[in-house]
Amino acid sequence: MDKIWIKKTKNKIMKIFNLGDASPSARMTFLSIGVVVFIANCLAGFNNVSWVHWLPPVLLPLATLTGVCPFKIIWEKLGFRK
Repeated sequence: MDKIWIKKTKNKIMKIFNLGDASPSARMTFLSIGVVVFIANCLAGFNNVSWVHWLPPVLLPLATLTGVCPFKIIWEKLGFRK
């Protein structure tokens, strides 16, 4: 009973927030950008780069794995079209 309820709840949440709908090409774009920014941060030096510059290399590979892009969700909440 609990597994069914969890699955239904997860599906409702995914549908409400439109999560996990990234296409394979979008996922590869997320990964590519994350890797390039990570390499750039490493070349610049760990002490020279602000913590803000580490957000894309961490969040974009996460978006690649899950299909949920935090940056995309933020822009859609601010009013930009899907």
